Amino acid sequence: MATKKYTVTRAMERRREHDRLGELVAWTQEKGGPPTEEELAAAEAERREIERWFDAREADVKAHRDAS
Repeated sequence: MATKKYTVTRAMERRREHDRLGELVAWTQEKGGPPTEEELAAAEAERREIERWFDAREADVKAHRDAS
């Protein structure tokens, strides 16, 4: 049950992050035009870094759970 709750919570967090990113893109385009290729590359690099952090965190949680 706890795993399902965690999965739902994680999905909700990701959806919120996605929505906020969309709002940021809209605001940025409104203020200064579409993002440059450099800005897009930096955003993608940051997204990948965040994904790696979450993957590592989930692996740590699983390892801790399996060790118990």
